[in-house]
Amino acid sequence: MKSELKRKRWLLWLVGIPIVGITGIFVGWHYLKKDIQSPNSKLEKLIEKQAEKQVEKVVKKASDSLYDLRYAGMDVNLDQGYAVITNLQMTPNEAIVKKLLAEQKLPNNIVQLKADKIILKNIGLKKVEGEMAMHVGNMTVTNPTVTINNKLRPYNDTTTENKPLFSQITGKIFTSVDFDALVDMRVDNMLMKNTTLVYINSNGVKPRTTRLKNLDFIMTNISTDALANKGRKNTQPAVASIAHHRIVTADKLYYVDFRNIRIIPDEKKVYIGSFELIPTLSKTAFSKAVKAGQANYRYHLKSTGISMNNIDLEKLSRKQQFHIPEVEIDYSWAEYYTNYNWPLRTPPNRRDKYPHELLQKLAFDVTINKMRLKNGDNYFRIVTQRGQEAVFSMNNVKSVYTNITNNAAAKKANPYTIIESNFKPMNTGNMHSVYKLNLADKNGSYTLSSTLSPMDGTVFNPLMEPLALVQLKSLNIQKMQMYLQADEYKAKGNIDFYYKDYKIKMLKQSDDSTLKNRSFVSFVSNLVLPNDNPKKNGKFRKGAINIVRDPRESFFGFQWRAMLDGVSSSMTGINEEKDKPKNIVTKMAKLFYGPEKGQEHKSTGGDKKRLKEKEDNGKEKKN
Repeated sequence: MKSELKRKRWLLWLVGIPIVGITGIFVGWHYLKKDIQSPNSKLEKLIEKQAEKQVEKVVKKASDSLYDLRYAGMDVNLDQGYAVITNLQMTPNEAIVKKLLAEQKLPNNIVQLKADKIILKNIGLKKVEGEMAMHVGNMTVTNPTVTINNKLRPYNDTTTENKPLFSQITGKIFTSVDFDALVDMRVDNMLMKNTTLVYINSNGVKPRTTRLKNLDFIMTNISTDALANKGRKNTQPAVASIAHHRIVTADKLYYVDFRNIRIIPDEKKVYIGSFELIPTLSKTAFSKAVKAGQANYRYHLKSTGISMNNIDLEKLSRKQQFHIPEVEIDYSWAEYYTNYNWPLRTPPNRRDKYPHELLQKLAFDVTINKMRLKNGDNYFRIVTQRGQEAVFSMNNVKSVYTNITNNAAAKKANPYTIIESNFKPMNTGNMHSVYKLNLADKNGSYTLSSTLSPMDGTVFNPLMEPLALVQLKSLNIQKMQMYLQADEYKAKGNIDFYYKDYKIKMLKQSDDSTLKNRSFVSFVSNLVLPNDNPKKNGKFRKGAINIVRDPRESFFGFQWRAMLDGVSSSMTGINEEKDKPKNIVTKMAKLFYGPEKGQEHKSTGGDKKRLKEKEDNGKEKKN
């Protein structure tokens, strides 16, 4: 039971545990001494030196002398309740690394830790719920860098000594010092300023590195009851909780907020009350902050009631692989906002950017067997160059994701992620869609099948009127079926669009910015455009899809253009040439896809050449 508790302690501090553990031993050593009377006494200075030696001794013992611990200075004032450690460094001893490797005792993870300064304020022993706890009011860590290099070593699969990363650093720290007087540790506020996190996965042919820089971590009301379970009977499962955890992104445009985090190792569960990506700037200020050539969407996301269940602690402990059989999300809300007056993105900078491609680049080894979204709402808001806002919504979204992974063995067994969703477009009707994402394909290929149930098409007017200056007077959608095969370079497929009573009103913007009817053009358009599909004679127009992707297009932007390409063909019976709109439907597609005047996205000659080369190579391989 004792070794099991140590094995599970990895989950108690997701961020900052090496720092918390090491600073805790500094301060804890002082508090365990009962005979200090004055902060200026010679005895205290002597004890301080002994504490420093003890810390170094504990770190070496905990890691089989693998790590050297250095710091420029330490100042602890018990009466005033503060401690300061400067220039803390924990680095691997290269000679010991080689020795342990030869002896097949080197752990899977090698870690380096640096921090310019660690300041703890309002330190003391405090009764919490009738038990003594070590209490820290405020903890500030300046410029910390944590680097983790992971390489799985076969001999560690058969030894009980291979503990998870943080247990290697902290497990023996808490057992090498008499902490029986402390049953809990509480930190009111913890700030890690200008943090750099580097994770290197050295298990493939080439190392994969995930580097996060210039981050600010803000955590409040951190507590752990793990030590309280030591030697107790009838105890509750070990729990670590964080009331609020905020990360400021490197570009300072977003806050990443986590609230009410509860980590329960004995139940193999992590619960997050809410996750939110919050823009730091208003929409007006955000547009001014966007750099030329880097036009972006402004994202605002929030998910609540996130449960990660049945986490495989054994894989995480021995191989540092995050294997989560089940994730459930109660509700998710998202707003995607863009303004066509912002500067365009400079090509080419969207290669290898599809969601399943980005997952493969992640250094962390992640597998989620199934993730279920119980309910959600998505809103796309687009400001046209005329200053009007177009809105498209996906409401009551229910989705199931299966086999989300970048693990080599998992991909070999099943190289596809499947996403099955149902939602109400514009809160009307129902759209059923199934994505099949190829995790092994270097071009990010995927297929999409979707079916739209009967609905009133006029609900799309909030999208069409501002973007295309078209109002749907009537459109009885009976059914729409789409099949799409796509990758980073092209999309091909077909849309079968069944509808009746299609009538439109062409609009123009007046001097007072209102939209007015263009009566004659509307009359001619309704005469020319087919009102039904199939026609009264039974002839059905299929909607072919065949487009080339601009390297600046996003994953969903490319799909939207593919869908409109198929819809336009279906409604006119003409297969549109790429980037040459001949009817109002394709015009609307172009407007939704990008700014409407003189800034159409065009596929580059290099892209077309590469696409042709790929197709020719494919034919040669078949032959």
